[in-house]
Amino acid sequence: MTVPNKSKENAKLDIKSIVEQVQTGDIQAYTEIIRCFQKPIYIYCYYLLGSKEEAEDASQDIFIKGLENINNFSYTVSFSAWLYKNCSSSLY
Repeated sequence: MTVPNKSKENAKLDIKSIVEQVQTGDIQAYTEIIRCFQKPIYIYCYYLLGSKEEAEDASQDIFIKGLENINNFSYTVSFSAWLYKNCSSSLY
């Protein structure tokens, strides 16, 4: 028997709550999104770009674009999928 991963579900609920806070004007809440996704976004950028400096710059750009476009986000996909797809388009 498999026990559902409650912490993963809680993380999804927390991200949803944080996104809603940012969408309603609490820009400071976006720091929590950065904290949650900083490492995986950096690793993704490093994999694509092969340079530490370029990966750091690209990661920063992704988070800036994410904040600028967060009001366009809706839960038709996960927030992480949206962040990777819509905010990293300049990497290609």
